[in-house]
Amino acid sequence: MKMFARLKEIAITEYGRIVIDFAIITLLSVMIFRTFLFSSGWPAGGDVLGWISREYLFGTDSRWIYMWRSYSFGFVEGINSMDFLLALIYSVCSDPGITIKIFMFSSFLLAGFSMYVFAYHYTHKHLASLSGSLVYVLNQWLISQLTEAHIDLIFSYAFAPLLFLLLARALETRKIKDILALTLAFSVLVTGFHPEALVIYGVFIPLFVVLHVLLSTKSRDFGAIGKHLLKITSLVGVISFLLAAFLLVPFILNARAPYFSPEYKYPLEDAMAHSYKSVTDAFTLTGIESYGYVFIVEIPEGLGLPSFPVTSLLLGLFFLSYCTILFRRDKYTVFFAVSTLVSIFISVGPNPPLGPLFVWAWFNVPHFAVFRAASRWAMMIAFSNAFFVSILASVLLNYVQKRRESETSGLCLEAKIQRGSQADQLSRVRISFDVLNDFMKKLHQFLRFLSKAILILIFMSGFLSSWFLFNQGLQNYTPPQIYMDPYEWVADQSGDFKIVTVNNSPAEWLSESRVQSDFAFGGMLTDVGWGHDIGHDSSFIHDKPTLQNGGWEFLSRSFVDHLRFQLVRNNMTDNLLKILGPFNYKYIVLPPYITAGIRNFFLSQKGSHVVYDQNSSLILENEFYTSHIFSTADYMFVTGGQDTFQALSKVDSFNLNKTALIFTHQIDGLPIANDLFNGSKALVFVNSDILDLTMSYLKQHTIIAADYGVSSFNYTKYWATSSSWRKVGGLVLGGNTLTTSGANSINIPFSVESDGLYDFWLRIAFAEHRGELRFVVDHVLEGKIRPLADYWSKLQWIRITSLDLKSGQHVITLRNDGSGYNDIDSIAVVKSITFQTQMDEVLDTLKRYRGRVVNVLEAESAFTSDITSGWFLASSSYNDFVLRTEGRGRNISPLGVASASSVESNAVKVQGANDGDINTRWASSKDLPQWLQIEWATPQELSEVRIFFERAYAQDYLIQSWNGTDWIDQFDVKGNTLLQRLHEFQYPIETTKLRINVTSAPDFNMVSIWELEVGSPQAASSSAKIFIPREANYVLAARLSSGPEYGILDIGMNGFTASINCSSSNTGFNWFELEPVFLGTGEQIISISAVDKVDVDEIILYSLEGEEGAIPVNQLFESDSISPHISYEKVSPVQYRVNVESSDPFLLVFSDSYHPLWKAFLDNSEVSPVIAYSFVNGFFINKTGDFDVTLYFTGQIYADLGLRISTITFVVIVAILITPSKVFKRLRDSMRRRKRVQD
Repeated sequence: MKMFARLKEIAITEYGRIVIDFAIITLLSVMIFRTFLFSSGWPAGGDVLGWISREYLFGTDSRWIYMWRSYSFGFVEGINSMDFLLALIYSVCSDPGITIKIFMFSSFLLAGFSMYVFAYHYTHKHLASLSGSLVYVLNQWLISQLTEAHIDLIFSYAFAPLLFLLLARALETRKIKDILALTLAFSVLVTGFHPEALVIYGVFIPLFVVLHVLLSTKSRDFGAIGKHLLKITSLVGVISFLLAAFLLVPFILNARAPYFSPEYKYPLEDAMAHSYKSVTDAFTLTGIESYGYVFIVEIPEGLGLPSFPVTSLLLGLFFLSYCTILFRRDKYTVFFAVSTLVSIFISVGPNPPLGPLFVWAWFNVPHFAVFRAASRWAMMIAFSNAFFVSILASVLLNYVQKRRESETSGLCLEAKIQRGSQADQLSRVRISFDVLNDFMKKLHQFLRFLSKAILILIFMSGFLSSWFLFNQGLQNYTPPQIYMDPYEWVADQSGDFKIVTVNNSPAEWLSESRVQSDFAFGGMLTDVGWGHDIGHDSSFIHDKPTLQNGGWEFLSRSFVDHLRFQLVRNNMTDNLLKILGPFNYKYIVLPPYITAGIRNFFLSQKGSHVVYDQNSSLILENEFYTSHIFSTADYMFVTGGQDTFQALSKVDSFNLNKTALIFTHQIDGLPIANDLFNGSKALVFVNSDILDLTMSYLKQHTIIAADYGVSSFNYTKYWATSSSWRKVGGLVLGGNTLTTSGANSINIPFSVESDGLYDFWLRIAFAEHRGELRFVVDHVLEGKIRPLADYWSKLQWIRITSLDLKSGQHVITLRNDGSGYNDIDSIAVVKSITFQTQMDEVLDTLKRYRGRVVNVLEAESAFTSDITSGWFLASSSYNDFVLRTEGRGRNISPLGVASASSVESNAVKVQGANDGDINTRWASSKDLPQWLQIEWATPQELSEVRIFFERAYAQDYLIQSWNGTDWIDQFDVKGNTLLQRLHEFQYPIETTKLRINVTSAPDFNMVSIWELEVGSPQAASSSAKIFIPREANYVLAARLSSGPEYGILDIGMNGFTASINCSSSNTGFNWFELEPVFLGTGEQIISISAVDKVDVDEIILYSLEGEEGAIPVNQLFESDSISPHISYEKVSPVQYRVNVESSDPFLLVFSDSYHPLWKAFLDNSEVSPVIAYSFVNGFFINKTGDFDVTLYFTGQIYADLGLRISTITFVVIVAILITPSKVFKRLRDSMRRRKRVQD
């Protein structure tokens, strides 16, 4: 009994009550995390697997202190103090899954405790503080972050109240220890918070400081106030900088994560998807991110107590709590009220009421993309709501706990009234207020009851809105063992290598009817919901980098985007492993859950060998695998885009690991005539020409159009940035194009330094469905262009005009007419003489160039600017697009004039049946018969008729030709049920008119035809222009399909014509070379024609050196050069030691993402990298013999310096904080006494 009495005494003490409240918060946390804490499974949630993998990688060998992150191709990321905390936990438990569980649970506890302490700092009431704490941790927004496992956001959210509490104490006490504690908190803010949380809280901290200072003093001496504030902020700023130096020093010196670049933007549609739809949802903290638990709970509807009006309850409680500002208006309440208003309006993003302002800021304010998930501003709304709820609870508790009023049943009003002039003539009057007293008693009783009811609702609101957590708790999900088995096999393999993990696309996971593959998609469906793909983040199993999406670096991600969305998605290559080989990718893991289509694609790739086959999982070994660091004696300069890899890989003799590629548009500041260029084996033009090469050396005169586009997918409304041309592999100088399809205008300012005649060049895309683009300079129309082609042909430089300009500012206006798309890559404004000088320099250099000149023309790019009748584009599995003719001659229907018996409407005119466009049609009116006729000005020879009916097809019809006086029946068709019909004449006929006469069409009592094609036995022909940069003997080689059904292709250039017979008993693609032909400098035309079936895939035109005889294309890239012998040791993620044995200078390739801070050190000299293969590091080593090279990421020097500064500062601050104040007092007294003695 004494023990219970003692406990009761403790419970009513200040600290005892705190312990009880913290125990309540802990108990609630255990209930929510019960499955996490009391089972061995992995935690479930959207991003959990990513964090598990991250903490394994960074927790091993102290990798968290290195700035180079070995994900995918690698990228820079600042050292994060949160990773340090996770590494500490991992060092104890040695299990990344348990590490994440502990950290999530601890962060949740911290959120509850820190909010409790902050609320108590203001209210000084435990129960009120507890109410605020429960609102802070039991709300749907936080639940959705837990289900998504946004661990860094949760940590930021948990730490925020503590940060503001320390800030308030430092401002109030001005004590050095409080200021130093604040600097520690600020360093965590800067180095450990999620970037978006850093911005959110960073916005409100200055507001908090200003209001705290202005509303804490009655003084109006703002100069003194400002001076005092400056002292504190300066001290806090300097010390916080020193504490965060390990992040800030590299950041300032430009060693920073790519996602901090102002060029790194998200589309506006991302903000739309991640913003609250209404102010009410934001104010009541409705859950919005719903993917992680999509199969367990419907967010937000399923989070609260079923059939209970949770939103209405929260709206009422929160509104009532904010009403307390009416009688408690101080620095805290004003701050939190303003914070709520600002946060609510931002959290609804582009939605009303301030949507237009948000959209404007999204497009015009640098780094505004940090608001991509605008709903996360609910972090500050939750803080404010919890604070005001604690105030409301405090007010209600004060009212309820007041001592009951003394009994007032006898209350009356007594007065003395003087009746006469004498003072003693007084009478007493008593007035009773029993009725009023009874009313006041009942009112007080009702208000006490109401207060208690509101208090109960406050404490119950969290439980009601978070019912799901108490009912089911946070979930676990451990992938089946068969999913992990192949990665455990990889873990047993030795060596330094990377792996490709193959996945389904979202549509494939959802088993939708129309799907496209995406083998590098990062998510997977589990029993709980969406999460990270086990393969994508499998590094914690095998400790090897995986391909993922290419990482954060733009160049490497662009490379992987081309693989994902063009080559693999469209089954356009069998050389994927050949392309990936030089980049250290040794194994390809095909897990059991991928679709048959994507599995078959990888099994069909050249160079793949199955090395693991268990439980429906396969692992392929890549025979083209190359070590992480390798050397090439040969390299080539390339003018082209990502399609270069596929185009060159079709040549058997070309090996990427033996011949490096350096792209001319990526060489900054180097003239074409330098040692690096002159030492190259060849200059290769891939779907490009001499103009592209020349312009790559006029970058200072070039405007990247995409820099002026908005970040959105709404091309109808805006001129927006688009990645489409980059993904298909085109050469896009700006990475993205400036694109629109609507009737939109955009102004692009530019300036010229001197007066003169300037050429205006536009690099524009030629493709289908193009609009008319007007090019306006200084408000004067200077040109129009509609860049039509029959396919996505290519981006091409076009000279628009030449103008005399004065020095100074000018403006280009681009106006699209809205009838189709336009894609702009770049605009060049260059003096005519400057351009011509540069062109002459390039041509002169190429005359002296010792390497080979190679032109690679893919058929879909070279011949589709104007495909003539009879040719069309076709896809060929594992082999890109081909230009095909079926041997049916030309379709001459578009050459004639169409007429018909009737037309249903202007939308389906008769011209739609012979315009060569299968998407337009003719439709007759009701009733039969109906006819459609094609008439030519001169007699035509016809070989066949092909009809493409719409659903209103003809059942009975005649095909008739005109003999000059009468219609002659050629085909009489009865009972047709097909939508496509081909009618071939036994012998060609000659006529000026042909018609189809429909006599029966019972389904619709009318007829509609997409296209009426009329074949002629003339050969199908097409041509392409090509610029020869220097005179020499050239060999033209064509890659064509062979097989029994193929015929003869006639190909000619410069007056020379040859025939290639494609007929063969063996099927497949083969190279066919023509005899060498001499070509002079200038433009040439390559023509092709065929009367039989032919598939044209690619054409290569390559120069011969001197008296060199003709060489086959499959020997074109063979070399007798001996590559240096390379061995290396990985010292750390930022350092490699390389031993070299070489007899010639060479290019050393380090196949991580290019970054200028990677350096090669040898003989006390430093070699900077060039961009090799369009996205990795290449070092030109001009030394021979046996020697060592050190590769080092020099950004780590800044991080190491910062770590030393931060460590010293931290130790000093901690020492000051733990030292008793008495010691400092004695020290000060001693110093004063010493000073007096000296005086």
